[in-house]
Amino acid sequence: MGRNAVVGAGFGLVIAAAGAGWIGGRQITSPSEVAARTAPPPASVIVAPVEQRTLASEVVVRGTVRYGAARAVTLATSGLKKAQDIVTVASTRGADLAEGGVVMAVSGRPVFVLRGDRPGYRDLGPGANGADVEQLEQALLRLGFDPGPADGTYDGRTSAAVSAMYAGAGWTPFGPTDEQTQAMRAAQADDFTARTDLAGQHEAVDAARGLLANAHDRADRAARAIAAAAAGDAASAAKSEHERLVAVADIATRTAALDAALDAEGLAKTAVDEAGAGVPVVPTKLELATALAAAKQATRAVATARTDLAAAQGGLNAVAAAATQPDAASTEAASELAVADAEVVRSQQAVDAAEHKLDLYGHRPAAGALDQLTARLGVQVPADEVVFLPDLPVRVDIVKLTAGDPLAGPFITVTNSRLAVDGALSLDDARLVRVGAAVAISDADLGIKLTGTVTALATSPGTDGAEPQRFHVAVAPNDAPTSLVGASVVMSVTVNSTAGAVLSVPVSALSVAADGASRVQVQAPDRTTSYVTVTPGLSAGGFVAVTVSTGNLRVGDLVVVGERTGGSLSTKTSVGSNTSAATGSTTSTASASGPSTTSTGGG
Repeated sequence: MGRNAVVGAGFGLVIAAAGAGWIGGRQITSPSEVAARTAPPPASVIVAPVEQRTLASEVVVRGTVRYGAARAVTLATSGLKKAQDIVTVASTRGADLAEGGVVMAVSGRPVFVLRGDRPGYRDLGPGANGADVEQLEQALLRLGFDPGPADGTYDGRTSAAVSAMYAGAGWTPFGPTDEQTQAMRAAQADDFTARTDLAGQHEAVDAARGLLANAHDRADRAARAIAAAAAGDAASAAKSEHERLVAVADIATRTAALDAALDAEGLAKTAVDEAGAGVPVVPTKLELATALAAAKQATRAVATARTDLAAAQGGLNAVAAAATQPDAASTEAASELAVADAEVVRSQQAVDAAEHKLDLYGHRPAAGALDQLTARLGVQVPADEVVFLPDLPVRVDIVKLTAGDPLAGPFITVTNSRLAVDGALSLDDARLVRVGAAVAISDADLGIKLTGTVTALATSPGTDGAEPQRFHVAVAPNDAPTSLVGASVVMSVTVNSTAGAVLSVPVSALSVAADGASRVQVQAPDRTTSYVTVTPGLSAGGFVAVTVSTGNLRVGDLVVVGERTGGSLSTKTSVGSNTSAATGSTTSTASASGPSTTSTGGG
């Protein structure tokens, strides 16, 4: 080693020794200095300013964006078609469906899409009436096919508009079926028979009415004959009475003549007896012969008088017998009237029966069946050739049936052009969320920040694709681009809010007074403190809304939230408030940020 090297090494050792001595001197301190350095700083309070904040509690959940208003679409069954419906042209996934478009073909027939709140449930055709017909007419009007007034009646103009819709889409309208044609022909035959029977029954009624009129005429004639016979009977009775009186008078005359003849006979016989006895003198032969002749003559006169009296009595008896015998004309007229009255009754019964049958024939179903069938024939809309949807246009989201499949159940699911977000909530979160709640939607990777609204919340777990223990929630975003479909986003659902900026303090600023009231400790500019009684409200994000009960509290005032003692930091024990307790994925935030807390009073 050279001289210079030795000198350098010695100089370095001197410098190292000096440095070590300096360092050793710095490490040596006195006990008083050590005590001073390790003593705790003076006690100080930690304060934070009173703020005006909007507080809100939120539930945070992830969701997947999709097209909204999903609806499964089914077709009604048509009674016009007997064969099984087979899909011949299936729907196209992603296709946009506008009103008047054809969504698919079934058994070679089109299925039109029209707007309407009422689902199709029956075949529509001429003669149909109802709200579903009015709905069809309104759709035809919107498409530019004039069905006449939208009055709910499927008439000729409606049929023509339907034909134009089919033809405009390149399809043949649906006309009468074979069954309808056969039914019309059968109705035509029944109608002809019914009309023939009706005409024959009209003739029967006319004939019965004619017989009744004849019976009434015969009865009238018999009645007139009886009246005439009654008049003749009165004349005959008068005549008979006159004859009776004449006969009685004749009998009286004859009786008187007989009495006179008997007297004359007695006198003649007395004269003969006296002549025979010679009283008063003996008569001559001539006188005796004369007396005998007079007696015989008197006897003959008595016999004649008796005969005349008997004849007179016979005449009276004949008059009396004639009076008691019925008049032949009256008897015949009465008999004719009885026959005529019976004929009137029979004829009236025949008329009633004929008119009743006429009424029955007039009300037979066949009488109006032809008109009804004719009115129903024409262009029709089978129930399986139209789908009514409340909102159009829509997008085909899911195709469930392909060509060759039998038509059964929903065949497509459609959505609208607006987006929706599906999420799943725990039971605790689902209890907090309400339909209509505001939602903040974000995606850090895509740089998306949107707002939205809760549109649906399941009442049972495991529905709409949610896990068995979670509740499906649907959110409608505002102004969301379609590029978000399929993206996973974060949704923050507001479950409680102050609905505006309110006086707020940190939760740790609250304490409980001896009487149980809530209070905050306010620090004045001179660092003295006083208590202000408050009523706490919603708590979120470490802040709580307060309403002053006693004292003054303004924005910017400093409230004590803790204290620093002996080098350690302690916060006050806050009192409870009516916070929205959220569990699981729930978080509490304050919508406005405030100044950081500060420490005052030493150290």
